[in-house]
Amino acid sequence: MVDTPYGIAIIPKRPRSIAVPDLAGASTVRHHLRSPNAMQPPEIITVDPETESVSCDGGGGALGHPMVYYTFGTQDAVVCGYCGRRFVRRRSSETSTAA
Repeated sequence: MVDTPYGIAIIPKRPRSIAVPDLAGASTVRHHLRSPNAMQPPEIITVDPETESVSCDGGGGALGHPMVYYTFGTQDAVVCGYCGRRFVRRRSSETSTAA
């Protein structure tokens, strides 16, 4: 009990903290290892050399991620920050040999 200007207040004791194992983190790791895509390398997508921007939604429909857009600028490749897909501009020499 504590004497306050408004009267006497009863302050309950704080419960002691109990160490609880982090089971949520362990199950997340175990679930990730069972995922069929967990061990697959990121997909590499080749685009035309004139392409300035690309979009990525993860490719899994409802299991994908939000649609994001990336611009190449001076780079020849960009990587999706969500799923790791790599978008690579095809070299102009590859275009002439493929045609």
